[in-house]
Amino acid sequence: MTDTPVLSLRRLDPAEIQAIDRYCDGSAELIALDAVPRSQRLRLLVRLLLSKAERLVVVADHHDPLSPLLLGLAGLSRTEERLRLVDGGFQPFLRSQALAALGQVILSSMAGLVAMALCWVDLAWLAVASPHLGAVGKGSVFYINPTQWRGARVGGAVAHTVGVIKGLVSCGLTVEGVSAVGQGMVPSSVRLQPLDVIKVHGLPTEANLFRHHRRITQQVFHQTKAGGVAFVYQRLTLGTYPGVRLARRLGVPLVLEYNGSEVWVMRNWGNPLRFERLATLAETICLRHAALIVTISQPLADDLVSRGVDPARIVVHPNGVDPDIFDSARYSVEERASTRRSLGLADDAVVAAFVGTFGVWHGAEVLAQALCHLHQHHRSWLETSRLHLLFVGDGLRRGATEALLEDSSLVERVRFAGIVDQGQVPRVLAACDILVSPHVPNADGSRFFGSPTKLFEYLASGRPIIASALDQIAEVLAGSPSVADARPDTPPFDGACAVMVAPGNPAALAEALRLVSDHPSWAAALGEAGRQRALRHHTWHAHVARVLDALRQCFPA
Repeated sequence: MTDTPVLSLRRLDPAEIQAIDRYCDGSAELIALDAVPRSQRLRLLVRLLLSKAERLVVVADHHDPLSPLLLGLAGLSRTEERLRLVDGGFQPFLRSQALAALGQVILSSMAGLVAMALCWVDLAWLAVASPHLGAVGKGSVFYINPTQWRGARVGGAVAHTVGVIKGLVSCGLTVEGVSAVGQGMVPSSVRLQPLDVIKVHGLPTEANLFRHHRRITQQVFHQTKAGGVAFVYQRLTLGTYPGVRLARRLGVPLVLEYNGSEVWVMRNWGNPLRFERLATLAETICLRHAALIVTISQPLADDLVSRGVDPARIVVHPNGVDPDIFDSARYSVEERASTRRSLGLADDAVVAAFVGTFGVWHGAEVLAQALCHLHQHHRSWLETSRLHLLFVGDGLRRGATEALLEDSSLVERVRFAGIVDQGQVPRVLAACDILVSPHVPNADGSRFFGSPTKLFEYLASGRPIIASALDQIAEVLAGSPSVADARPDTPPFDGACAVMVAPGNPAALAEALRLVSDHPSWAAALGEAGRQRALRHHTWHAHVARVLDALRQCFPA
């Protein structure tokens, strides 16, 4: 253990790292707990508590519900000096302050265990209760997204939330509800209340899910006490089922948005749940009591059927995009150049971008490996080309992606922009030349079930796309040639809007980068064809209209 351990709940930004290095004279050991596997966290914390380091630095944001836990544990350490990094400055915190924070955690832990017990009883009753599907009422749509976001509100889930709400409004419906997505991101006519989130998390961590569920359920009950709800729309999230409770209370249908099993995701891509049976039961109850289940891909629809859901209650439609927001023509040449400069990119660079979460299935590492392949096998081409890679976003696999590109000869060709505000993403896409969707198959051999929101944003931006030929991605881009079949010396044939590559194949992706970089006019035609496809088939208005049509069929007037 070094003299100065630095504990953080998130990835530190460059300014924070610089401040820590200055203060600690380069002796800091940065430990981002989010990046530490759960099986190793206890051992790490014990080492910290027993350490006799001169000082301990904690990066704990005021708004993060896990901060009191981190401060409390730090207070138990044997270090001589405890510091908290706040707004770029270091503030000492006393052991008494840390113990007070730990007291908050203990109270929250007790509340969480009570909430789990009450949810067990509630879910057991709902498991035998007959679904009360109700009938579409008169009034507004009540939208519920129970997701608790830590940190910036960015990513596909945010885009989906905003897109569905805007789609409902564009179809002539009045919308109210609760979500962590801010009021400023949706139309002014929408009455969207912020989630009443838990301020302090306790242990075990999964108990917070059920405590959160009970709090959100009370919030939506209070918000709808005057009635006037046509139907309830809920995005399925781990351990929560407020939509079931509210729809039964109001006697109206529940439309459930199913983007995949959160339990499966935790088991395969995250940290397996300690109380998986309870989380699975909550998920099953949502599926059982929903009048209509909206999902985004055929593999997910097949999964629902395998879980006993009647196919008549399932509607399948891919994700969508707001084509006006993602129209690159909104930005002038100077605006695009300014965006490039802010990202450290030259005006004449050929910029191939990945925008999204660095998750297990997003394939950011494959794009990094493609650049390494070009460096190893096509060095002369790479040296004379102006190709640069831009990675926008953050996530679990970012560190591994960065590690692949540490070679000094490649560093100058790569930019990691980190998280970009959701409203700035269209501007970033407009400043790029090539957009890459390098998704990879699921490691367990199951079908790829995603419908990447970024793919539709890529299409709407009018930029050429290189994408993995993988399940729905290949379906959305149907008619596009593989890199081996592409003929850039002739105009793209009807239906071509991208270049397709084998998933997880860096060599094929490298060849596609060469192909699109070397033929900008042909690539531009692909990009324009992609935008036209987005306009015809993949707007959020079309997505929501499909859902409403299915709801009318289930509940004819």
